[in-house]
Amino acid sequence: MFRLIIAIALAGGLGSVADFALGSEFFGSDILSDNDHLLKRLGINMSGAVALPVIFFILRGLFSYIVSMALLAGGAAVAAKLYFGVEQDWVPLLTQTLVYGLIATTLYRVLIPSR
Repeated sequence: MFRLIIAIALAGGLGSVADFALGSEFFGSDILSDNDHLLKRLGINMSGAVALPVIFFILRGLFSYIVSMALLAGGAAVAAKLYFGVEQDWVPLLTQTLVYGLIATTLYRVLIPSR
C-alpha cells in the first residue's frame, strides 16, 4: 500500500514538473513565476494521478495506457483552462499536458508493474 501511494505521488509530481518545464520552455508559460498557481496545479495534477491504479485495474493492455494518458492530459488541460484561466490555445495546452500524462503513466507503470 505504501509503495502504491509513493508511486502515485511520484508519478503525479514528476509528470507535473515535466509539464511545467515544457510549458515555460517551449510555450512561454509563466507558471514557474507564480508559486500559489504552481502549487494548485501541482495538487490537481497529483490528484489526477490517483486514477491510475483504478484504470490499470479495470483495463488491460495498450488500451489502459491510452485511456490513462488521455484522461490525465484532458483533465489537466480542462482544469488549466477553466479553473486557472490559462490563455493558451487548446493544441499547445493539450500537447503540454500530454507530456504530463505520458510521464505520469510511464513512471507509474515502472514503479507498479502489471501482474
